[in-house]
Amino acid sequence: MIAANSSLRKPAHLRSITRRKQGITGKHRPRDWLRFMKSCSLLPYCPFPPVTGAKAVFFKHIDFLQSLGSCTILSAKKRPVGYGWTREAVGSLQTRGVEVRFVERTVRSFLPRCYGMLYAVLFKMLRAEKAFGHSNPYHRYAFERQWVYDQTTGYDLCEIHYSYWARLETACPKVIIIHDIWSDIMWEGNRRETEELATADLLVTVSYDDAEKLKKRGLQNVHWSPPCVASENHENSNQIALVGSVNAHNLEGLTWLLTGMNEKSLSVQIHCYGGICRQVKGDDRFVAHGYYENINEPYTECGIILMLTAEGTGVQIKGIEALAHGRAIIARKGAMRGLPTDEQAGWIEVDSPKEMMDTVTRMANDEAERKRAGEAARAYYERHLSKDRVLLNLRNAYEQLI
Repeated sequence: MIAANSSLRKPAHLRSITRRKQGITGKHRPRDWLRFMKSCSLLPYCPFPPVTGAKAVFFKHIDFLQSLGSCTILSAKKRPVGYGWTREAVGSLQTRGVEVRFVERTVRSFLPRCYGMLYAVLFKMLRAEKAFGHSNPYHRYAFERQWVYDQTTGYDLCEIHYSYWARLETACPKVIIIHDIWSDIMWEGNRRETEELATADLLVTVSYDDAEKLKKRGLQNVHWSPPCVASENHENSNQIALVGSVNAHNLEGLTWLLTGMNEKSLSVQIHCYGGICRQVKGDDRFVAHGYYENINEPYTECGIILMLTAEGTGVQIKGIEALAHGRAIIARKGAMRGLPTDEQAGWIEVDSPKEMMDTVTRMANDEAERKRAGEAARAYYERHLSKDRVLLNLRNAYEQLI
């Protein structure tokens, strides 16, 4: 088992001083004391609007922390990290009752930040993004340690939404929200990553697989908490949806699909939502919808969801959305990564583009099969991903922590 580095942790008796002063420990604790919790959340960039998987997780935790009391966002307005903080975005968060504070740059932090920016420029030019391991200076020096400690003084809990910042010391219990385990894809390895994650009071992973990996490293206090999506019921539909932004992994998935398509592959077209639609404009086999404001739109209109992105880490939010909406899911092997293995999986997995197209064609013409597949998706959601259960389990984990 890996021991926490005590030099990066405030002693437990000092952490409890604030809570004792507030009268919420021991026999004086109110019955529903979590309603008075004062928390803060260190974010790498603006969470508004929640149009990506990472931003959906940001908002899940912000809403959750607000339900327990008050929440303050800590972030940076400028790079390294820190972008998207328009006046409108800040105003939208403030109307939700969330306070936003930005790091104040100092002369002392100038040289480390310059070093980080130069590091980023160099390796981006070399197309060596895998050099951004846990110790890369671009992320490592985005925030000063003293600033983070000062900002978390007087709080009951601090969430840090980037494992790069696990080393930062807080004046209250520290929770690291792990969206991805970067050492899986970066060159550095996991030694320092593991040592610094061990300084956290609680590790919350988005991916089920990541939780198991961390436990095998000897890390304790690991809690799996997937993205929260509310379930909805819809009418049966034979329309087919492909949802995704424009990134290298999604583009690879689309290219993979196209190798198995021909002019007469489908009796119906594939409806594309999000930035990926730009890649199929002018192709009669697709209907390009572009960006959509209502995140439920693809699942409301389409009864068959294609999951093509097998590369990458973590878990894909669109897969959880499709399960929550009870839609038939046809997934390339690896596309539903990060979810628990289940003998009665809520999706159909295929090995090749041709197998996917054959399955799509059959299901588009078989209402009964679509219904069975949708029911399997909903049943899997209820077993593993139910929003109420996810939030209750997270609340219990935080209650035990504090």
